[in-house]
Amino acid sequence: MGALELRNAILERTALLPESLLQEVYDFVEFLNLKQQRYLSDLEDNLSVFTQSEITHVEEEFLNYKELYPREGRSN
Repeated sequence: MGALELRNAILERTALLPESLLQEVYDFVEFLNLKQQRYLSDLEDNLSVFTQSEITHVEEEFLNYKELYPREGRSN
């Protein structure tokens, strides 16, 4: 299921929820957004200490990664 389909499915399933449960859904979405922001910030901090040589090495390790290691049952 693609992102647009997921968004629509979430909207459909939350349309009939009472306000108290909508608040819980909103709080959970906020939690997920914060978690993602922290992850990206931590990743950026960790990558910032790499030397150019290390960055090049990591980039080379991931060349053609999706073709070499496709995920079964997924289109990406």
